[in-house]
Amino acid sequence: MRAVTHAVSIEHGYAGWHPWFVLRAQGQDWVGRRALAAPMKSGCAFSLVDASMLRGRLLAMSAHGGDLHVAYEVAERSACVRFFNEAEACSDTSLVFPHPCMADDGSEFVVPSTAWEPTARLVETLDAGEQHFREFAIACLRSFAGPGSLVYDPACSTGAFIASVARAFPNLRCLGSDVSAPMVALATARFSEPNLDFAVACASQPRCIAGSCDALIVRFLNAEVVTRKEAEVYFRSLATLLRRGGRMFVFGHTPVLINPEAHAAELGLRLLARVGRLPGKNALFQFYILEAT
Repeated sequence: MRAVTHAVSIEHGYAGWHPWFVLRAQGQDWVGRRALAAPMKSGCAFSLVDASMLRGRLLAMSAHGGDLHVAYEVAERSACVRFFNEAEACSDTSLVFPHPCMADDGSEFVVPSTAWEPTARLVETLDAGEQHFREFAIACLRSFAGPGSLVYDPACSTGAFIASVARAFPNLRCLGSDVSAPMVALATARFSEPNLDFAVACASQPRCIAGSCDALIVRFLNAEVVTRKEAEVYFRSLATLLRRGGRMFVFGHTPVLINPEAHAAELGLRLLARVGRLPGKNALFQFYILEAT
């Protein structure tokens, strides 16, 4: 550590709260901060975390009115890299963003529905920002999904994610649905894999029955997409769709709003992983894997 043993950062107003994150590994909490980015215009800005973003070991984090106080030991770059490398190799590592994106009045900010109209720029941004998620999810599916397994994406957006799964596994059944009819129309026009179907449906009224899914792609329980309360309701509802041994992948462009581990046991789920990794890239991202028991 430096001669300065600790520092205190104060974010005045709610806008600067959400870039702060906590990396937990080996019983230690280190704090970091991402560069502030405009809502839903940053691609994977809040999904990838690396050592350069770490500040040091977290001492305290507290909110006072509209101000966020973050106290931490100031760490040299070499110490940050060392801890990050240890976290990459540790099986119990977790990545937490304690504060969602908030409006000036302190309420949770949710992108208006009109922002999801499928323009060429939005489609390009969303698809590009999910590449590492798609690659990681496909690698995870290889370990357990067998012929005929049903993979369901209940908020399929542009369709690129579930289509990539369908292409990688021609022997799986893949289904994507979305509350946005224009998005579903776009996805249907873009992708025609024989083992893939799309439908218009709200995630609260999924196109699958309870206990029918072998894998669930859940990438919308996130900041700027829904509120924390809504995210918990959706999570509980979607958990019922898994068959025994089925797995739920929870992740997204922006931070996951709930802690799936806190609800896992009561929903009959077993937590298998909290983060995803990019081999050779020294980067981590939230990626929860839960298995129905």
